[in-house]
Amino acid sequence: MRTYLLEREQWLPRPVKEVFAFFSRAENLQSITPPWLDFRMVETPKVLTTGSRIHYRLRWRRMPIRWTTEISDWNPPQRFVDRELSGPYALWNHEHEFTEHRGGTMIHDRVTYALPFGPGDSLPIGQSLRATCGRFSIFARKPCAPCSQPDAAVQMVRVRIKTLKAKSAAGLRTKSCTSSRQL
Repeated sequence: MRTYLLEREQWLPRPVKEVFAFFSRAENLQSITPPWLDFRMVETPKVLTTGSRIHYRLRWRRMPIRWTTEISDWNPPQRFVDRELSGPYALWNHEHEFTEHRGGTMIHDRVTYALPFGPGDSLPIGQSLRATCGRFSIFARKPCAPCSQPDAAVQMVRVRIKTLKAKSAAGLRTKSCTSSRQL
């Protein structure tokens, strides 16, 4: 099984506690998800903590998908991690970190994932799913509601995508896509 790593950083001109509060509320996930995924919350706890489970449904190329994630690490306002229990990936682990940086907040996302196709992940459907993951990640950091005031217009975004060989850190193949852009 090939494992992929997607890392993103984004700076927002807001305090860490405010940014963490927005991104740690499950109901806000729908507002930062691309509309073409038809993302819907099915069930979520009112307050997240370690062990909380979140149930979603979405559509990928008209195919309905149910997805359940669990909060495996909860350390407000610095970090939380969600991992897939069931859904479209063979592996999905998403680390969210929030640090104070230059009077605002640097958000660092690290997603480790594997496609469900095994050796077939190089087939067109696997390539399409990887591309969707990258596009979702880039879209997902459009300005959030508390961060969308006029002074939040300039944001720095860096994206890096790596392809990892299964269980072999020494055999690292890198596909790098690094960019800085203003939103």
